[in-house]
Amino acid sequence: MASETLINEIQDFLRQYPPFDHLDATQLHYLASRCELHYFQENEQVTVQGDSPLPHFFVVKKGKIEIWEDKKPERELWDICDTGDIFGVRASLSGQAYLASATASEASLLYALPVKTFKNIMSENADVALFFAAGFASGTAIFKPEDSVSQSRAAQFSFEERSDEDTISDTYTIEKNTEVICCQSTDSITQVAHLMNTKSIGSMIVSDAHKRPLGIITDSDFRRKFAVSDLAREAEVHHLMSSPVRTIKPGLSVSEMTLEMVRHKITHLCVTEDGTPDSAVVNIVSQRDLITAQGNHPAAIIKEMLRANSAKRLAHLRNQAEKLLKSYLKQDVGIRFIANIMSEFNDTVIFRASKLAEEQMESEGKGSVPCAYAWLALGSEGRQEQLLRTDQDSALIYQDPEEGQDSEQVKNYFLAFAKKVTDTLNECGFEYCPADMMASNPKWCMPVSGWQKRFRSWILEPDQEALLNACIFFDFRAITGEKQLATDLRGYIHKTIAKERIFLSFLAKNALRTPPPLSFFRNFIVEKEGTQKDRFDMKARAMMPLTDAARVLAHELSLTEVSTFERFEAAAAKDENIKGLCEAAAFAYEILVKMRAKHGLKNKDSGRYITPTSLNKLERQTLRNIFKTIEKLKQVFEVRFRLGY
Repeated sequence: MASETLINEIQDFLRQYPPFDHLDATQLHYLASRCELHYFQENEQVTVQGDSPLPHFFVVKKGKIEIWEDKKPERELWDICDTGDIFGVRASLSGQAYLASATASEASLLYALPVKTFKNIMSENADVALFFAAGFASGTAIFKPEDSVSQSRAAQFSFEERSDEDTISDTYTIEKNTEVICCQSTDSITQVAHLMNTKSIGSMIVSDAHKRPLGIITDSDFRRKFAVSDLAREAEVHHLMSSPVRTIKPGLSVSEMTLEMVRHKITHLCVTEDGTPDSAVVNIVSQRDLITAQGNHPAAIIKEMLRANSAKRLAHLRNQAEKLLKSYLKQDVGIRFIANIMSEFNDTVIFRASKLAEEQMESEGKGSVPCAYAWLALGSEGRQEQLLRTDQDSALIYQDPEEGQDSEQVKNYFLAFAKKVTDTLNECGFEYCPADMMASNPKWCMPVSGWQKRFRSWILEPDQEALLNACIFFDFRAITGEKQLATDLRGYIHKTIAKERIFLSFLAKNALRTPPPLSFFRNFIVEKEGTQKDRFDMKARAMMPLTDAARVLAHELSLTEVSTFERFEAAAAKDENIKGLCEAAAFAYEILVKMRAKHGLKNKDSGRYITPTSLNKLERQTLRNIFKTIEKLKQVFEVRFRLGY
């Protein structure tokens, strides 16, 4: 047992570095008391590639350790660890052989931490467990956190101090209410109104004899429907109720219930025993309940966006949404929830902008919409990953004009319409695309046949420009209009690629074009010139390799998922050979999206470029681990798509 003086010294050292800075005093003392100090001379080997793991892993106290893989006839340097860095943990925690060797490049002092002791701490501390969930040295997460944990924090990064007004709770307990008040569909309007008034409730579920929900009646139904109808007071309430009612299962978080309300543009949820309309009512949750629990509510912003009658009003509301984003990020709300909510905000802005444009076209005497169309969001918004406002990427698809319709006139209508939408979006903070990849450009505003011809040409003749366009335009999602047009177009792409599989090899090779983001000597590859000189391009060097890889897998496996997270997870479920790697890549992408958003809000920009020196040690280590996952994806792709031939 180490002396108390040595234990205190070890504690003081460890608490400076992640993940040990997340341990409480008792856990830290427990770990430090079981820690040993080891000395290694210059060139002395610490671990050996292929050997069974030691019962401990290491933290560098002083010196430098080189991590390298023996690749005959030479060895490949993986990393260099210095003060505060951890190594040997993947093998120790998983019980698998060392994938690489570790050698002291100079005289070094290492703390050896027993695995058994540390596993006990990990089981009690979600933050520590999640730190190692980001350890993707082999392309597979060392530790897979429970869903409830991953929803609370994807990683810990430094940010501004939070204030009370930013606090958003994500807990709202729904308990079974044995006295939940329901009415029958045959009850009279007078009876129901009297009951609601007596019980002082603003809404009531209309159920059958077995308490299965048929609909819902609210105060607003009496005001908006009954007051202007010819219904008699004794009429049965089913004439007034809203049906069907949206049902959920017990146990959902505020985040999940909020998303349900936002997606379906509703203000009440019916809780049933199994979450379906075929089981008994357990309780009812209103928007007011969530507002009370949460302190803020995106559904209210969405509702106002739908009512906005000017670009100025939309811009104001989108600014409010950004404040909510900042609040969510400060409190480490799950990144999937944040991405979904921000997509709903952005989608609603686009939807409302399109409706305002339609109204303006009519008021200017240009007529109504001549045929079915769909507004397509591209890129990060198309993948439902746009947290911060970046430049616009959009396209427009419309039904081929019928016989007798003037095709040029139809196209001119949609071009004028698209210009109004893009102008409104620009006023809302979404800058014009510098490359003019917007629906207002005649190149990207076409009928179905035009898009099919364009996409087919990219697939059959995949030169560099075609591949660049495919990477942008194949990530489309219909925001407003006839969404089936987009669904059919995606089916056409998958069908064409299935016949021309060689396209996947070109697409895969294009995905590997970005050089490794980390040099051998642990320096981030930064921009060499221009306005972003000496800054690290988060989008191009870290995020794009993952989005590109996920897109290739989506087209290879004919996946319908649009987000990078979902594509990797769907690929993992469909192909056991890449399951671990894809799960690691999905988690890595979550971390990158969150990191970019936080730095973007902090620096009041898109978060694309960051100064490496501004990253804390945890961010640096997390990025290095993610880069190893990217490298592993490249190796797999080279074999999977036979890129060496």
